[in-house]
Amino acid sequence: MAERIFAPLGMTDIGFTLTPSMMERRATIHDRAEDGKITPLPDLILPQPPEMDMGGHGLYASIGEYLKFIQMILNEGAGTNGRVLKPETVAQMSQNVKIGGWISSNPSLANHGEFYPGVQKSWAYTFQGRESHPHRSASRPMDVGGVG
Repeated sequence: MAERIFAPLGMTDIGFTLTPSMMERRATIHDRAEDGKITPLPDLILPQPPEMDMGGHGLYASIGEYLKFIQMILNEGAGTNGRVLKPETVAQMSQNVKIGGWISSNPSLANHGEFYPGVQKSWAYTFQGRESHPHRSASRPMDVGGVG
């Protein structure tokens, strides 16, 4: 990932192991009890170093670094320093996988949910896909965290 994704995108503030700088800036995860009480969990982090590097969890980065990746996806695989993914790879990443919202594996850390209730949509391998949306162009069929 460092050679084929991070370096070509100029992503330097990213990694599977937290640096001291990342630790200082890290957002705190919160737990929500059944009664609605919110409790900060400042010590909840993955083992350092992690048992294995997986892009689906445990990759730490600043918002700016994540935006470099998102911009590459929106540009069909082209990054600021050249092509990172083929356009057809990005198209495959946005193939529909699952219709609807999601069910949390741990409701105290994340709600069950659905972005844009009533709008036909699906989940792709990377982002939420939209079949239709009254305020979005068909040329941008994916949402990032519900913001498309």
